[in-house]
Amino acid sequence: MDRALDPDLLREAIGNLGSLPSVEDLATALADAEIELLAGRKPSTERLLETGWFLFGAGSSHAALEQYGLPRQRAAFRVAAHIFDIALQRSLMDDHDRLELCFAAQLAALRSEINPNATAVYRREFPRGPGNVGLASRVNDLALALGVALLATDIRYVFDATEQLQNELTTLSRSWAIQGFADTVFGAAVDVALACRDLSLFLIRGEASRLERGEQRLRRAVQSEASRGDIVSRWVAAQLLDFLDGLRSASIWTALPPDVPVSVRRAFVLTQPPIVQLWPPQVKLFGIGANGEFDPFSQDARRQLISTPTSGGKTLVAQMLIANHLITTGTSVCYVAPTRSLCHEVRGSLDRRVRHIGSSSYADLPGGSPLDFSDFFDVADGPVVEVMTPERLAHILRTSPQELLLRFGMFVVDEAHNVGDPARGWTLESSISYIHRATAETNHKLVLISAAIGNRNHFVQWLQSGEANGKILEFHSEWRGPRRLHCLWTTDADFQQEVHEPAHETRRPRRRVPLRGVLSIRPTSTGRVRHLSTAQIGELILRRNKEGRWIKDGESTPFYRMIIPIVQLLMDQGPVLVIEVTRTEHRSIRTGTRGTAPT
Repeated sequence: MDRALDPDLLREAIGNLGSLPSVEDLATALADAEIELLAGRKPSTERLLETGWFLFGAGSSHAALEQYGLPRQRAAFRVAAHIFDIALQRSLMDDHDRLELCFAAQLAALRSEINPNATAVYRREFPRGPGNVGLASRVNDLALALGVALLATDIRYVFDATEQLQNELTTLSRSWAIQGFADTVFGAAVDVALACRDLSLFLIRGEASRLERGEQRLRRAVQSEASRGDIVSRWVAAQLLDFLDGLRSASIWTALPPDVPVSVRRAFVLTQPPIVQLWPPQVKLFGIGANGEFDPFSQDARRQLISTPTSGGKTLVAQMLIANHLITTGTSVCYVAPTRSLCHEVRGSLDRRVRHIGSSSYADLPGGSPLDFSDFFDVADGPVVEVMTPERLAHILRTSPQELLLRFGMFVVDEAHNVGDPARGWTLESSISYIHRATAETNHKLVLISAAIGNRNHFVQWLQSGEANGKILEFHSEWRGPRRLHCLWTTDADFQQEVHEPAHETRRPRRRVPLRGVLSIRPTSTGRVRHLSTAQIGELILRRNKEGRWIKDGESTPFYRMIIPIVQLLMDQGPVLVIEVTRTEHRSIRTGTRGTAPT
């Protein structure tokens, strides 16, 4: 998570408001809170929360927007979202306060265009949903619970909770002999809850009438005289009203070009995990056509280079392009991924989508030896997605190039920057070059996607060479959703506590040195480095060789075993991915015993 906030962002958010802490003080307070969380302690956040709510209010104010402008509003929201995220990780907080802070954190994340954090904070705080809410129980939490679920696109919870609410409303209407609840003290809460259901139906079905009805309910909740005392529900309604334009523009029903078939949209909305909202770079990419240029779904976009940082949403873009191609052209798609394990992962993700439109995906076919391609073209009759490694593609190009080009109308190359790999890059580069040249005058599409292309101009020039019309769609975004915290994990040898072992008949003299783990952290991009250390996690064993020099002994604790404590420490902050060289070391980490806690 990119928790290393840039002081320039803090400076833009705070500006010259004398009532707020200085940039340096705020950066220090945030850094201290981050260190406390990593150490497994709960930081004191009262002063930070005062700043967070002030920035949230400034960002929400229409007057402030006119005075300070959109960039400063987004900066205020982003800093507020960071503060709320930290504050939510305190243990002493009741359900209502947690819901309120979660809603504010989600909204601030969405308004500052760090959309994934809105879902991440919800899943962390409410992994099984906000629980049962209704008029008879937890009426004060009703609007908040539905609001946080809507912002996290937890559509199932919204439907279940509002269905329960509607049953309750029907029963109470009969008991109280009333026609509706709009003119009661419950009016605002009920309207917000049912508005969340309307907006969820819009996200799932794309029905504009549901969006309009939801907006009407929210306006009625804000203006409700009977519910004037229900400040929380009316606040939720006002915040959702301000966010409606963002919800509408990011919807898969409005963000994609109008000529994309409905079946493509449904393939993503109705399969798991459902995709109902797009991220900012995806919205920008798919909206290119509105400016008079050809969009990535256009038949004119025969050569595309799409680069965004890791977790920037490029995989979903590729999936949508593939689904649209399968439906509109009837030809198959070849997806190239660098490793066999990634091929299987891509296939699993694609299969859920393309099966919904009556197609299939295959990886590493046929099922025998990975070098057995004899029956490659007998896999399926209709258009499919076939996922393969660069080596497999190169082999097919050497043996059946014409059949390959007849079968596939689109080639998607993931991790295209691997053309620069000194060992395997030539294989991928030669295959891309052949496909590019051989399809210069045809309607074949070639899409390169990457998170780490160093010089995009070289790729653009490469794709322009030999192109009949020279049309290249090149899209690059620096947007990052998930925040990152930059840390360095090392070990520190405590030579003051070393133990000397004298030589005996079969062994030379040895020294046993305790090793501690050290986590070096830079919480802010220009701030000082902080350090967390552990108790002893291993031993460095030195022995004297024949020349009299001290060298490392093979019985020293291996590094993969000493990394277990840091894995366990970071697991409290979220999922941890550890990359190891061998399967044995991988298994050792998974089965390792619990390490020592940081000090």
